[in-house]
Amino acid sequence: MARLLRLEHAMRTRVWWSAAIVLVLLATTEKNAKAHDGSLGAAPELGDPTSAEPSEPSSVYREQAASPARPKRSQRGTHFIGEARVGATLDRAGTLAYGGVLGVGGRWYGLPPIYLIGAIDHSSTGRATRDGIAFERLSLTRVGAGLRLYVPIAGPFRLMGDITVGAASTHASYEDGTTRVSEDVWLAYTELGVGPQFRVLPQLSLGARASIAFVDPSGLERGGPASAWESDLTQRTTALGTVTLHF
Repeated sequence: MARLLRLEHAMRTRVWWSAAIVLVLLATTEKNAKAHDGSLGAAPELGDPTSAEPSEPSSVYREQAASPARPKRSQRGTHFIGEARVGATLDRAGTLAYGGVLGVGGRWYGLPPIYLIGAIDHSSTGRATRDGIAFERLSLTRVGAGLRLYVPIAGPFRLMGDITVGAASTHASYEDGTTRVSEDVWLAYTELGVGPQFRVLPQLSLGARASIAFVDPSGLERGGPASAWESDLTQRTTALGTVTLHF
């Protein structure tokens, strides 16, 4: 009988210990579950990739996403030029000179801007003969093509240089009151020009240009009216002011 009582007491003790252990485990599990629920309910940081819910994009991002990317506009004023120029020749037969230039080009492989140009220039002059009984006139119209190069110096300032080759229509006349003799001839020429330029606006430049033209006098008729101007024709120096449009 005493043995049965001891066995019953031992079994009750084990049951109580098992129940206590189960209660402790249940309490621990419930506490961990509450802590986990609290961490899920907290507001996640903006842009946190580990948050349970997607973050709301910022207003700046929404505006950038709403506005489509605008394509960059190509810079104007680098493909075509149109130029008017006026000045005077500086040789012995100094006179008014004027002309114009049209060109197309731009930047090529990182080089300074270079243009293919066509140019036309006109000048005319007259003088009395040494004996004062006659008057001589000379009209020269040059038409040529060539290249122009722009070299940036500082800011809107740059240096331009060009070379043109072509033909000059030469009209010379001699008149003494009773007789008038004229001559028309085409002469080959080469001209070199250089000068500074200031880019006032993206579409407008102002500048100055000095040039020297070498004319081939081999086509002149000896004894004709144009031959009297040979020394002035072979080398002509001109100073011009320029207004250039870029488009």
